[in-house]
Formats: sequence, C-alpha cells, structure tokens
Amino acid sequence: MPERVVDTSALLDIAGAAKFLGLTDWQVRGLVKNKELPVITVGIKFYFRRATLVRWAERSEAMVRG
Repeated sequence: MPERVVDTSALLDIAGAAKFLGLTDWQVRGLVKNKELPVITVGIKFYFRRATLVRWAERSEAMVRG
C-alpha cells in the first residue's frame, strides 16, 4: 500500500498546538490519548490544523459555560 503524502507545512505539531492553545505538550498528548482533541497522524507524529483547534477550543469553552 503506498504511503500517504501529507503537506505538514500548514499544520502544527504537538509543541505548536500546545503553544497555540496555551497548554503544555503533555496536556495536548493527554487530550489526544483520550480522543478529546482531533489529530492527524502521520506515522508516529501528530499534527493539528489551526482552524480545527479553534473550533475545539470554542466548543470546550461553550461546554464549560453550560
């Protein structure tokens, strides 16, 4: 099966996502592990779309507000 090619230049890695969300790398990894944060997996690496992180943060904020 051919390997999937993904342009990662438009994506954030774990450190970038953590910085963008104001979290630690380990907090982001925990959210991914618990399937709470949408992620793109390429091999063993995780990548995130900035727009997806914004939507996730907005939904999380709405749930906290009730």
